[in-house]
Amino acid sequence: MRLSVPAAGYILAMTVCFYFSSSAQSKISGSTESGTKTIGLSQDDIKDQLYKDSLEKALTTAPDSIKTKLLFWLDQAYIASNPIKSLEYDKKRLAIAEGLNDLHVQSSSYIAMGRAAIYINDYPDAKTWLERGYGLAEKRKDSILMVRALLNLGGVSQTASDQTATLDYYLRALRIAKAMRDTPMMNISSINVATVYSIEANYTRAEEYVLPVLPMIDSTRGDPQQAPKAMEILGVIYFKENKFKLAWQYYRNALRLYAKQKNDQGLATIYSHLVGFYNDKPDSLLYFALKAKAIWDRINPGYFLAADNISNIAGAYYTMATDSLHPAKENRTALLQKAEQYLSIAIENARTTHRAEVLIIFYRQLARVQNLLHEYQQAYDNSVAAYDLNDSLYSQDEKNKVASLDEKYQVQLREDQLAANRQTLAVQARQRYYLIAGIILLAVIGGMLYWQNRTRKSVNTTLLTLNSQLDEANEVKTRFVGILNHDLRAPVANLVNILHLQKEGAGIIDETRAAAHAERIKAQAENLLETMEDLLSWSKGQMKNFQPQWTSVSVGDLFTDIQSHFSGTPQVTLRFSAPEGMVLNTDEYFLKTIMRNLTSNAIKSLAGQPGGTIEWSAREEEGKQVLSITDNGPGITESQLKPLYDESLPSSLKAGLGLHLVRDLSKAIACVVAVSSMPGKGTEFRLTL
Repeated sequence: MRLSVPAAGYILAMTVCFYFSSSAQSKISGSTESGTKTIGLSQDDIKDQLYKDSLEKALTTAPDSIKTKLLFWLDQAYIASNPIKSLEYDKKRLAIAEGLNDLHVQSSSYIAMGRAAIYINDYPDAKTWLERGYGLAEKRKDSILMVRALLNLGGVSQTASDQTATLDYYLRALRIAKAMRDTPMMNISSINVATVYSIEANYTRAEEYVLPVLPMIDSTRGDPQQAPKAMEILGVIYFKENKFKLAWQYYRNALRLYAKQKNDQGLATIYSHLVGFYNDKPDSLLYFALKAKAIWDRINPGYFLAADNISNIAGAYYTMATDSLHPAKENRTALLQKAEQYLSIAIENARTTHRAEVLIIFYRQLARVQNLLHEYQQAYDNSVAAYDLNDSLYSQDEKNKVASLDEKYQVQLREDQLAANRQTLAVQARQRYYLIAGIILLAVIGGMLYWQNRTRKSVNTTLLTLNSQLDEANEVKTRFVGILNHDLRAPVANLVNILHLQKEGAGIIDETRAAAHAERIKAQAENLLETMEDLLSWSKGQMKNFQPQWTSVSVGDLFTDIQSHFSGTPQVTLRFSAPEGMVLNTDEYFLKTIMRNLTSNAIKSLAGQPGGTIEWSAREEEGKQVLSITDNGPGITESQLKPLYDESLPSSLKAGLGLHLVRDLSKAIACVVAVSSMPGKGTEFRLTL
């Protein structure tokens, strides 16, 4: 049995409550207090430091009203990389705001000071300053600052393992955010509430709060920065519910987004979560735990999540020592001593940050290790400490308090809705009188316009009918001209090519080859004439409605038409395969036009490619008749296929209608077109009738 790695469900809240800092995640900084070092810095780091230096320079000459804004921007710029310096700027901003008697800036400064204090693990001062900021914001009815203060106060309470107070703060924040319809604040508040329920092992309630967040993040009203946080807590919930596949999926998505956002704290947190998947693989567990430790050591080694990760490392060493099959089992005592050392560090951090939940886990882990090291008295003392702390923290009374808070929140929401409904009814009562007067006025005006509208309606109906007929006629003309353009282009092009070849080879080729060329010219001319006669014959029945005429069509005749139509195409081999006597029930000319266009496109794709092959085949699949054309060309891109599916794309008669015609004519004869293509290997079009 190995040490249980601490469940990471609770660790999101502190990450989430810092959402309102707009600065980037911490970086390896090469700057000094007084100026800028550029040695070893990236371009982004240099730009970041130059920005900070420009703000500090402007601060020396700016008036007090501008200084408060500059100090705010400096706080935002330094909060992640140097929170102590950020706190200094916040205190200066507070002093100026008190001189100006600006309550808004005072409230904002106190909240920023509280946030900076959280970053440096000074939770008593953080709580004091946040409460002052909230009081000023409440006095001014500044909802945004009230929510910010409540979210950070919830984070402070959560570090002290006071889940009742934590849930109270987060629910109050959520209620205010909903009242002002601030989607990003609603998202972050909901995520934090879900975090508390996850700690309390109430995963159903946790899901109810976090699942609605994802669609709001995806919408234009949401904040994409919250997406990985929502996915992270869903991973925690599903992991605890033993839905490991779902948990892994959400963790990996969160990891990808944190990496894209360059959020080092988020990356370290996810790495700490991933260790839970490797209970029986201590080497893999240690790999992820050490990756997280490297980040925490760089950005904030004293942070409480860093201590949780330390306990994961201790768990890996414990498993190595107790696994009889592990290669390192010979160093059992040394491994257990390492586990004891890391757990002692984690316990000291948990005591400093007053986090009772993890302290219980760490005490139990340390007792197990000490028992194996034969340190029985220390093991007993730590077991008793864990038991006493667990009994006080997870009492039924505490759980009842958490449950009652949510009930209170739901009641408050209903009261808010009732108040809003009463106000709406009062407004509607006033509006009713205005509406009655308006209706009477509109009735008078309506009577005056009625006669005029009747006359116009008759005229408009006639015009609409004529316009509809004109649009239909234009559409028929456009389609028909496009068909002529496509069906006549190939035989004319072949005929011209042969004529050019005959002209250029005059006097060079012998009489036999000249006769062969003449025969090809004759065949192409006859093919062109036959195509024109087919089209003109077809046009007689199509000039009015351009509707398909259903007949029985032999597949052999269709393939013969294609063979004849494109017989003069050089360097391309045409192949055909079909069951003998196969007949289709469709419009012959519609289908011929579709097949000619697809064949022409395939020939174009094989231009200049030796060994080009095009194959037409016919078959029956699952009661459906299928025609397919396959080529060994370079393939077709998504953008080239857009005209086949998007009717809004414009077409050009000069360039031909191409896939536009295939799309429209296929739709007319109820033919489903499907495409599959692989770059460098060719394309297949399937026509299912």
